Amino acid sequence: MTSPVDAINAAVQSVTKDWAKQRKAEERNRDAAMNRRARLMKSYRVTQREAAFEVMEEAYLVASDDGALPTKPRQIMYQARPYILKQKGEDSLHGQYFSQQLLIAYMEEHDCSSWDIIWDARGTFIEPHTGREIPLGTLGVRQYLGERPSFDSANKSDAMKLYPTAGPENRYRNILCIEKEGFHPIFQAAQLQQRFDIALMSNKGMSVTASRMLIDRLAKYYDNVFVLRDFDRAGFSIFGTLFTDSRRYVFENNVAGKVIDLGLRPSVRLRIG
Repeated sequence: MTSPVDAINAAVQSVTKDWAKQRKAEERNRDAAMNRRARLMKSYRVTQREAAFEVMEEAYLVASDDGALPTKPRQIMYQARPYILKQKGEDSLHGQYFSQQLLIAYMEEHDCSSWDIIWDARGTFIEPHTGREIPLGTLGVRQYLGERPSFDSANKSDAMKLYPTAGPENRYRNILCIEKEGFHPIFQAAQLQQRFDIALMSNKGMSVTASRMLIDRLAKYYDNVFVLRDFDRAGFSIFGTLFTDSRRYVFENNVAGKVIDLGLRPSVRLRIG
């Protein structure tokens, strides 16, 4: 049976054998000391993050025609990918990693306030009475808020100017935010929206930036945002992030007082005596 002392000696010799080998080489040849650092340390390699940060602004400008057009994260990736892969010596770059990690990290550390990036829709907003559905993506929400030109026909746009029957000002006073999609047919059968003048908002998972932007910009029109969620960790996270600042969006209005949680919560009863 190996004694503790022998085991310790063996472990020390194992982890120091490269150093001992190098020192013996230096004793034989003083010139070998110059190569010590190169032999005992790994060579430095550029990371994907570093390569992406070097080319990100140029990639955005090319994808957006020098900022004249809106662009999607994937279009920026297509422009940045050749440079990143060349620097890394690799042959693949995951689009999800670029969009959700590299691009967002770059925008947090640099002034990208003028960048017009369109994030994919991850939910739906439905008006009562009109049944109009707005995709909860950057482009759809901006068009709904009047911040970007609409794709609707000219005749429809002219009619809206006469009297705006769509939108929060003359159509609804509350919003119901549902954690998951798929409940609209049930509410439609119950005529929930028509009876209570309430708009429906549903997300695919966590609330996206477009959802927060919509709730923020419509704050002066609605009375409350009701949140219907599951009784689990994800449900509580969805409720907590819906009206608080995030890495990608900072609220301009204080909407916390208008958000009402309809989900179950744990209760604690204290027995006195």
